[in-house]
Amino acid sequence: MSYKEKEQQAFELIDKGQKDEAAKLLFELIVAYAENHDFTKADSLRQTLIQTNSMALTEIISSGEILEEHKYNAIDSNHKKAWRRLYQEFSTEEATEFYYSLKTINIKPGKLIIQQGKLNDKLFFINRGMLKNICKSGTSEIFLKEIYAGEACGLSTFFFISTATTSVITGTNVNISYITQKTLVRITKKLSGFDTKLQELCKQLVKIDSTDIIKKQNVERRKHQRFHVKGSVVAHLLGADGKPHEDPFHGVFDDLSLGGTSFTIKSSTQEYVRSLLGSKAFIKLTLKNYKDKPVETKNGWIVSICDHLFNNYLISFKFNTPLSRKILHQLIKESD
Repeated sequence: MSYKEKEQQAFELIDKGQKDEAAKLLFELIVAYAENHDFTKADSLRQTLIQTNSMALTEIISSGEILEEHKYNAIDSNHKKAWRRLYQEFSTEEATEFYYSLKTINIKPGKLIIQQGKLNDKLFFINRGMLKNICKSGTSEIFLKEIYAGEACGLSTFFFISTATTSVITGTNVNISYITQKTLVRITKKLSGFDTKLQELCKQLVKIDSTDIIKKQNVERRKHQRFHVKGSVVAHLLGADGKPHEDPFHGVFDDLSLGGTSFTIKSSTQEYVRSLLGSKAFIKLTLKNYKDKPVETKNGWIVSICDHLFNNYLISFKFNTPLSRKILHQLIKESD
């Protein structure tokens, strides 16, 4: 007899009032579907069992235990290994509820997944790729940090009723899983305290708090005096392998300090400019009177971008190592 025929027979027994016989048949079906990893069907039939014969305690309890065991054993081993800091603290029931509530998606680079000033109802778990955490201040967008596989993001807006204080965009192709607030409420109603437990565990999956970075960057900006210089900048983005891209972009000096520089570029594509945030690069500093001969070459990364309208953007670039005072004084002197 096929599963479908057995299901039909079980419902016929229920209609005839033969609930005990129906419970036994439903139990067999639940176990069979669980063994075949058709957990949606198994869950559905177990709900039917509970609703039609709440006194069939043996079948209800046993089917629940068997179903949870098969669900747990079916959790992807690579996923469990990647997020072992969670699963080693979860009970079997917590692990299955969490895993089967996750939605997993692929997203292309340059896409906004959390927007500053907006509500966010998702907690994200990065499986593969890299995201960028940025903060908008006036017309400027400031790079804060990169977020990699094995990290979580969105905690502050997910666990608290508040708008996002920073934005998160995809820096590469990413594969991420997420759980919604609505789902968390459902799980917590079933498993008391799960929300608090998940929150505490996810704190361990955040390497650096963005608030601490903002405070540190504000201090660093005040550390070095800035000077206006005249000249140009040629910037080459660096790939993941550390090698420079062939096509550079060009800019005009705005100011310079021991710790970094800022320069203006033109671009008709705002998405391209935003994608530069947080990018590692090396730049050639060229004085106006030196034509195309660079005075200095420095490695670093783009920490902020300010929209100056009419396709003009101010790029702030932080050096990996401080500029020598000798070169700084030369650049200032030649600009007078």
